[in-house]
Amino acid sequence: MDAINNKTVNERTLRQMEFKFQKLNLALEKIDESEFGNCRRCGNAIQEGRLMLIPENTLCIHCAS
Repeated sequence: MDAINNKTVNERTLRQMEFKFQKLNLALEKIDESEFGNCRRCGNAIQEGRLMLIPENTLCIHCAS
């Protein structure tokens, strides 16, 4: 039973990491575009510290909450 549970947890983690990898690749593709670093909802600049920690982020702290 533990093996089945561990497999499920591992598969879910793998899917989450694959999704994050896709978002990071998309961020890398857009890094040279003028709208990179701007919130996709309100258009304001995303805080630099937030982008440093989570570069794939597309929302400012206000829109994300």
